[in-house]
Amino acid sequence: MKVLKLCVALPHLKELYDGLIDKHNREVENNLYANAGFDLVFPETLCLISGTHKVDLQVRCAMYEEGKGPSAFYLYPRSSIYKTPLRLSNSVGIIDSGYRGNLGAVFDVSGPYECVEGQRFVQICSPSLEPFKIIRVDHLDETARGTEGFGSTGLF
Repeated sequence: MKVLKLCVALPHLKELYDGLIDKHNREVENNLYANAGFDLVFPETLCLISGTHKVDLQVRCAMYEEGKGPSAFYLYPRSSIYKTPLRLSNSVGIIDSGYRGNLGAVFDVSGPYECVEGQRFVQICSPSLEPFKIIRVDHLDETARGTEGFGSTGLF
């Protein structure tokens, strides 16, 4: 089974994530039909206007396959995002196995919208969409890939 190590940057979000992680892990352990994804929360209330907005989700993650090593993973929009004027600009985020920077989401916004701290618009999924467990950690290991994201490896 895959394990996601989740490092929360903001102290006030650690307790919130601890509860979400506990609920998620209980479901994975006890439900044959556990959800494929783990929801990430908006770290602060933001009023977004029409246009494109990059939001730092204030979490860093690393996924591992027990006994095998690191794994890439995906950042998908939650299905309920259709109720908002938000759309994930790149449809899906592919998070490289060695990336260690803060996760972010770039949204195309079709009209003014207030995103409230704690709201859930995106989710992490394993490459196979199988359930995974989560451990909150204070630090992640360093990698050659490092913390540069969103096109840092270039177009060519």
